[in-house]
Amino acid sequence: MGPMTSPSTAVFTRSLGPEPEPVSLPEWMVEAVWPVRLVTGGSGSIRLSLFRTGEDEFVPSIEVAGHIVAAVTPLSVSGTPEASIETAFDPECGALAIAGLEGAAFEIISLQPDSQALDKPLITWRWDILALESGRQVIDACVRMRWEYADGTGKAIERDIWCSTLGILVE
Repeated sequence: MGPMTSPSTAVFTRSLGPEPEPVSLPEWMVEAVWPVRLVTGGSGSIRLSLFRTGEDEFVPSIEVAGHIVAAVTPLSVSGTPEASIETAFDPECGALAIAGLEGAAFEIISLQPDSQALDKPLITWRWDILALESGRQVIDACVRMRWEYADGTGKAIERDIWCSTLGILVE
């Protein structure tokens, strides 16, 4: 089973080699990279990146042969029109990006903190995964934003900005 895609998703399946054609994009993008297949008891890695686009085009990249890459536009969030994602609900709020993986057929070990501040143009999360069961397996991946006041007043707001199912064939 492959990744679930939407019209704003560009998915490239390939090994290392020539780069795919550039994809037009908005201010923020999510890139997901995961293995196509694993053996039972074998390990692999998954990388999610949230990045600010500084150019008019982006070329998804695969670091390891046999992986899939998906570059997607995050979902829009309600809030102040024309405001940045960091200040979508209030200029006094700070924004955090939070990523997570879930998959019953895998042991998943996070290599970075789940929550990261939006104080740099590229935020990356990496996980090591161990395949526990054979067959077509899936891992649910999600990136969400959390806006909260530094002084602790007011209620924090959380919104999913990207969620997908990552398919992996375990043999």
